[in-house]
Amino acid sequence: MAFQSQITREKLGKLLTDKGLCTPQQLDEALKQQSVTGRPLGEILIAFGYVKEKDVLEILSKQMQVPFFDLSNFMPVGEALALIPKEYAQQLFAIPLFKTGSVLTVALSDPLDLDAIARLKQLANCDINPVLSSSRSITQAIQKYYATGANEAKTSSAVLSKPSGLNPNISPFMDSRRSKSPEAAAVPSLK
Repeated sequence: MAFQSQITREKLGKLLTDKGLCTPQQLDEALKQQSVTGRPLGEILIAFGYVKEKDVLEILSKQMQVPFFDLSNFMPVGEALALIPKEYAQQLFAIPLFKTGSVLTVALSDPLDLDAIARLKQLANCDINPVLSSSRSITQAIQKYYATGANEAKTSSAVLSKPSGLNPNISPFMDSRRSKSPEAAAVPSLK
């Protein structure tokens, strides 16, 4: 698994330097910091001010083959919000955006988290089309668009138990699937 993480980390760094978004020296400094702290590479590069969050998300979107969705330019549809209770949206770092037919498009900080997608599918009783967005923008959207108490009744009637084992600090730069199924482990790490 460490070998797999190293390959992906180099790929992210290479993509960033190839696009001129950071210099090789900045990348080396971030990699050194990562080896000390264990924090995800993209997160470190953003914290150091070397790259913009949106640039990292767009590259991760290409790596994961999942569309990037800029929440600052979109207001979720009320019908979609009603399908996922606020409590679950907060726990899963997910904001439902719109529903087309029997497919609900949901912005997630980790759109490859199969457990979160399964929970969302069960809650909404429809297929889920995951898109990538930052944890920060998802949290802001949840606070902005879920009215206080708006989905509390749905929460109490949900068949699911509260999601457990979720990391509230999941970001688009973390791979929360490491300890999950062998199929999930085969997907390259985002670090």
